[in-house]
Amino acid sequence: MKKENYDKDENIIEAIKSGDARRYNIALKHLIDSNTLKRSARKVIMEHGLDPDSEAGWILNDATFVFYESVVVKSFDLAKASISTFIIAVAKRMAYTYKRSQNRDVAKKIKLTEFDPINPLNDFSSHSIEKQLEQKEKKRAMKTAIKATGERCEKILSLYAQKYKGAEIASLTGLTPNKVKEALRTCKKRLHKYLIENDNIRILIRGK
Repeated sequence: MKKENYDKDENIIEAIKSGDARRYNIALKHLIDSNTLKRSARKVIMEHGLDPDSEAGWILNDATFVFYESVVVKSFDLAKASISTFIIAVAKRMAYTYKRSQNRDVAKKIKLTEFDPINPLNDFSSHSIEKQLEQKEKKRAMKTAIKATGERCEKILSLYAQKYKGAEIASLTGLTPNKVKEALRTCKKRLHKYLIENDNIRILIRGK
C-alpha cells in the first residue's frame, strides 16, 4: 500500500473527507506531532501568560479537533487559511479565553460559523467572557441563598425561579394553591432576610 503524504494540506483534508478512520487519524496525528505546530502553539500560549508545559498539549489537541470538525461541517476554507494557520488561530482563541476564564470547557467552545482564522479574536472580547462568568457567579450565589431558606423553601423558590406557576408548584409539591401562595410569601421573606444578612451574596446577585 502506497504511503500517503500528509505534508500537503490537500491530502489531509481529503483523508478527513473520506470518512476512513484509519486515514484521518493518521493525518490528524501527523498534525499534532508536527514540531512546527508545537512550537507555534507554545509561542501563542506564552504570549497569553500561560504555562506552555501544562497547557500546550490540550490546547493543540483541541485546536486540531476543531479543524477536523470544520472540515466535516464544510466550514473550512483552504483558500482563506492554511491548516497550520487555522489551528494556531484556534489555539490563540482558546489561550485568550482560558487566560480570562480559567475554564477549559469555556475555552473549547468555538462557533465555527463565526470563527475567522485571520482575526481569531475579532468577534470576541474580554467583556463577553466577563459577562459569562458574572452570570455563572450570580446563579451560584442565588442557589446558595435559596438553599439557606430551608429544604421546603428551596424547592418552592427553585420552581418559582424556573417560571413554574402556582398551580404547577402545587401539583409538584403536594400543596394546595393557597398554601403555595402562603409558602411563597414566607420563603421570599426568608430569602430577603438572608440577603440582608449576607452582603457578599447580595452583591453577587444584585451588584450592590
